[in-house]
Amino acid sequence: MNSGDLYKKEKITRPDGTKPHALVIGGGVTGLTTASVLLNAGCKITVIAERYSERGPQDKEIVSKIAGALWEWPPAVCGSHGNDTDEQLKNLKKWSQISYVQFSDLADKYGANKTGIRKRMSCFLFERKLTGGGLKKKLEIAEICQKFSDDVPGLINKYNLNSNRDKMGSNIMDAYEHLSYVIDPEQYLYWLGESLEKKGVNLLHDVLEDTIHEETPYLLQCYKADILINCTGMSARELCCDKKLKPLRGILIHVKNDGKKFKKIESCISISRRDTDVHDSNEEKLKAEEGRFEFIVPRNDDILILGGYAQMGKEKLHWNESKHNYLKKMKDGCVKLYPELEKAEFTDYYYRVGIRPFRDEPRVGQDEQDPRIFHNYGHGGSGYTLSYGCALDIRKVVKEYLEKESRPHSNL
Repeated sequence: MNSGDLYKKEKITRPDGTKPHALVIGGGVTGLTTASVLLNAGCKITVIAERYSERGPQDKEIVSKIAGALWEWPPAVCGSHGNDTDEQLKNLKKWSQISYVQFSDLADKYGANKTGIRKRMSCFLFERKLTGGGLKKKLEIAEICQKFSDDVPGLINKYNLNSNRDKMGSNIMDAYEHLSYVIDPEQYLYWLGESLEKKGVNLLHDVLEDTIHEETPYLLQCYKADILINCTGMSARELCCDKKLKPLRGILIHVKNDGKKFKKIESCISISRRDTDVHDSNEEKLKAEEGRFEFIVPRNDDILILGGYAQMGKEKLHWNESKHNYLKKMKDGCVKLYPELEKAEFTDYYYRVGIRPFRDEPRVGQDEQDPRIFHNYGHGGSGYTLSYGCALDIRKVVKEYLEKESRPHSNL
């Protein structure tokens, strides 16, 4: 895909030729990316949010800062939207491909030290031979992504994986690798926010107390804006009365990746696997285990992420670890795949947990009731992967609304 076609100099103006003012609500990756895309299209931008990402560990971190932030081709192993229809997958793939190109451009233009975007080889492993949708996905990745390989024995050797089941290893039947992008959320969100502020965008603190429809007239008047872009993530469940939005709890472990205890890991490794050792009849426990996967991702030059859990319907940030052993199971699963991680040392603030905004289909488009409102939320565990693609769709419908009549539609 030619990034020049995606990011051509397309400007948005009012019918009289003046610059429109967009008020973006939400300070996470979706909000800041949407603000950046609309700013580049010629809009004046103001962003409001209850919280933004801050440097260092915080008691109340936004979920975008906690994310694993590995770009994945849908349906994603780590950020899947469930049983997607063909039409839903078509949109997810379009959005993902756009983001892949943009992350490549940003990494080449600005470098990892500024943006936090790193090019990483990413290896996906399977305990069965791929057929059907899995095989189709592999063939699509071979076309879309750079440096593709599906040499299973070669990949097991290259990544020093434990594939011996007799020695507590994984029965790896299929595998492939490709060039991907890992974003260090703390660095990236800081860079993105700083870039916006340098271009005159105000990042302000504000809290909405009523629904989007009730607040919009006041907000547009208060901030002297023409349109409102709702990128509020999980908060949209109440703000939009959106019953389709569900909490998806994500848990990840952080360990040191300095090369002292084990050879420094520079590539991503993942295997999706349900916990086949669970024989408990407790339905809640079984459901929680279904969201577990082995996920080894070098977040930056010093920290390695081990994971993970994606637990549907869980919206509490705390749990009884002595009862559930989530953190132990996550590390043990990664050690089973890559035994050297037994020596891994936790960082001081060694695990992260956040509530991802899950929706069977992300809501990206114009509001059905108030044409001045546009929605961009519900990306589940794929916020970074979908960020630029969804922002471009928002740019398109905003341009149509401001320059000609459009038919409101945002999948509520």
